Amino acid sequence: SSMGEIEMVFPPYNAEQLFTILKQRAELAFNQGVIEDGVISYCSALAAREHGDARRALDLLRVSGEIAEREGAERVTIEHVKKATLEIEEGRIYQSVVTLPLHQKLVLKKIVELVEGKGSTTTGEVYTAYSNMMRNLKYEPLSLRRISEIISQLDMMGLIISEVVNRGKYGITRIIKIRKDMLPVIKDALKDVEA
Repeated sequence: SSMGEIEMVFPPYNAEQLFTILKQRAELAFNQGVIEDGVISYCSALAAREHGDARRALDLLRVSGEIAEREGAERVTIEHVKKATLEIEEGRIYQSVVTLPLHQKLVLKKIVELVEGKGSTTTGEVYTAYSNMMRNLKYEPLSLRRISEIISQLDMMGLIISEVVNRGKYGITRIIKIRKDMLPVIKDALKDVEA
């Protein structure tokens, strides 16, 4: 039981603090001379710039070591850290997509199909494709307003890129794209979604 809640906010670590944490853990986890000079500095600078989270910085260093080991490298290099950054981001994107509610997955799947065909799509096109799919499945589709909110949420999560464009007399619409490097990851995460 508790009598009252006290909310504590911990500020993010800076690069120097992260360097100290990573250096200490690297000495325990890696053999002497396995980590190339500058790798810990690079990891701590990246982590400080992006989030300041020590656990995520440690994950970056760990995944870098795993990549070096998979490649049979004798030393962990900055190139391994760059590969680890991409691998971690892909894992984050995959988990984000897999845990989405059903209608968000369905909307994202329609966006992927439309974007693959021509590079970008619009809210109206997504809504039409989604509505047709729902009617074919004998379900009532969500409203255009709700689909627009879902598209905004997907954008905030970094799964899609959307930009509001004024088309003059044709009105305002949203142009929707997906980063080419993330498309395969998103498709893989959606492979079990029946649509």
